[in-house]
Amino acid sequence: MIKRLIFNDIKNHKLLSVSTVLFMTASTMLFSLAAMLFATLSGSVDKLMETAACPDFLQMHSGDIELEKIDEFAKNNPSVDDYQVSGFLNIDNNIIYLGDTNLSDSTQDNGLCVQNEQFDFLIDMENNIPRVSEGEVYVPACYKSMYDINVSDTMKILDEELRIAGFIRDSQMSSMMASSKRFLVNKADYDRIKKIGSEEYLIEFLLTENMDTNLFSTDYSSALPYTNGPQITKPLIKLMNVLTDGIMIFIILLTGVAVLLISLLCTKCITSISVEKDKPEAGMLKAIGVSDRNIRFLYFAKYILLSVVGSVLGIIGAFVIRNPLSIKLQESYGATNNYSVSIIIAVIVSAVVEIIILLFINKVIKSIDKMSALEALFSVKSGKKEKGQQVIIAIVIAICVGMTLLTENLSSTLASPDFVTYMGIGDAKIRMDIRGQKDIIGVTNEQIEKLKSDTNVDKFAPLKTVSRTVTTKDNEEVNLLIETGEHGIFPVKYSEGAYPDEEGEIAISALLATQLSLNVNDTINIDGPYKVCGIYSDITNGGKTAKVKSFYGDKQSDDNVIWSVIYVSLKDETDVNKWIEKYNTTGVETININDYVNGTYGQTIAQIEKAKNVAFLVASIIIAVVVLLFIRLLIEKRRYKISLKKALGFNDSSLIKSYIANGILPVITGVILGVLVGTVLGEKICAIALMSFGATGFKFSIQPVSVTLISGLLLLISISSVYVATLEIKNIKAYECCIKND
Repeated sequence: MIKRLIFNDIKNHKLLSVSTVLFMTASTMLFSLAAMLFATLSGSVDKLMETAACPDFLQMHSGDIELEKIDEFAKNNPSVDDYQVSGFLNIDNNIIYLGDTNLSDSTQDNGLCVQNEQFDFLIDMENNIPRVSEGEVYVPACYKSMYDINVSDTMKILDEELRIAGFIRDSQMSSMMASSKRFLVNKADYDRIKKIGSEEYLIEFLLTENMDTNLFSTDYSSALPYTNGPQITKPLIKLMNVLTDGIMIFIILLTGVAVLLISLLCTKCITSISVEKDKPEAGMLKAIGVSDRNIRFLYFAKYILLSVVGSVLGIIGAFVIRNPLSIKLQESYGATNNYSVSIIIAVIVSAVVEIIILLFINKVIKSIDKMSALEALFSVKSGKKEKGQQVIIAIVIAICVGMTLLTENLSSTLASPDFVTYMGIGDAKIRMDIRGQKDIIGVTNEQIEKLKSDTNVDKFAPLKTVSRTVTTKDNEEVNLLIETGEHGIFPVKYSEGAYPDEEGEIAISALLATQLSLNVNDTINIDGPYKVCGIYSDITNGGKTAKVKSFYGDKQSDDNVIWSVIYVSLKDETDVNKWIEKYNTTGVETININDYVNGTYGQTIAQIEKAKNVAFLVASIIIAVVVLLFIRLLIEKRRYKISLKKALGFNDSSLIKSYIANGILPVITGVILGVLVGTVLGEKICAIALMSFGATGFKFSIQPVSVTLISGLLLLISISSVYVATLEIKNIKAYECCIKND
């Protein structure tokens, strides 16, 4: 009997039942999708790092080394389980060709290496450790689709030709946020080509379990002089790997939260309407002695059935959408083969989401307990619910428009030239990188002289990066990358203070300030006391960097410079592309800042674009369903009045126009509120998220055309849904008012 009652209720309230299932499905799908993608990403990264035996601590060093000193340090340090020193042959991008594509526009430091014997292995696409034959090369997996290359294509380095034998995943450098990429070659080829490039060293350590990498970094820097390069730790490597695709998952999760709020709002209203419609039946059951608990069970059993259907459909939808969204992820980090784990995660997450919705519904159903049998049988309907439905339409549209614009604004901000201010870079137009050279200072000075005599150059600023040990006010020692030079020519944006303009001043990145508990006017020690003059955003090099104008006594220690960067702005009439092409021939990597940002964050931007499409699709469906549902419910509630007006001579067209006018008001209100949510509130949400990666003072770079287009499309969908819903008026007959009076 209970089954019959439930299915009859669903049959009699098809629109309400289908809408409830749809909201449950959408909530389950998005949360399950976010959970599965995060599990896939985290699992893939962990598996790659485990298979490749990723080092716990890595020091890149440019210059000579003594293996005996490193060996002695490793043997005498109880924290070291194993160590190795491997070569990285830095090659000028201008002389590298993959197929027919020259890598002169690449923002990466590309170089050759041989397979390691102990750990830090480069893994092929089948998760094996490849052994390379002479004349062959394995190319980073991320370049396969980027440069449209395949096995048996050719890689050229000047006159040297190597056959592409396969593609590799690099536990350290798979992410485009890592500034270097390793090509795997045979030892004989490496030794032969060595004269073309400049060799750096990767000094790598596997540490004992639970060893603090920051503490080990201090020990290493104190004991060994080989710090002419960045230090990288395993947590930082994982962060860079996860961050690239993590932003997409974060957006899907935000969308899921928005949809869940919409679902709770709409299911509450739908349940209230259902309870209102069924009051006479509930009153009759109360009158014949059925307990409140049993009446609630009849209602709740129906929603449990609907939630099961919604949960199953949501999980299926999540699996369908997951595949295209995870293709790039699996190409970079490999598949986890945890299909059963994904199913378990999806089931658990969907169960939690459905329980939240059911608990919310249960609160509404409990309102039956407060009614007497008489009140239920002879209840008076209130017109307040009609206004409530219009408010719900406005709120739902505001949330949908807001979450879609948030993803659009985040995408346009990452692609904007202004985003460099969060990368510790000023407002220059061109970046010249000098790294991996045998004589970095000599090449830098040569470029400076050329720029001084170049009439097309408006201004330029050479900046040199060195590695120094810094002692904080709490006597904590930290090895730090410090950029020296005139920082006032192309200043970055400071959340506090300003750039260093005097000797003895230092500006530090936001993450470093947080880690060391430093504020403006605090003091740290390098080769003397330096006062913190400013705090800026930087999401590069782990987000922990510093800037000084010069060291005391102008001791620049040019022999210890890790790399140099020259920022340039040109006069307005200059052809930027030709100018860059001219300077690229000098062996210095010269690139437009816009291309630099795109090269570093292009993969992330592409993933956000996918998330944006998902958000727009979900928003469009939800808006259409909600508007159709609540306008149809409004018409159904006023069915008698509409029938009466038809009997008095009003035609369909005039009635439809009046209801469209009533429906458009909450629609327009919702879109306007959505624009505010997506720009103002969305900016604050993204600012909070990016702050954890070192970006402070985050502001959206809004593209008015895109915002207008998206808002306009969602407005059009909303108005179209209002129009379609009002067509139900045509099905109402004039005689209905004579036989039925609600």
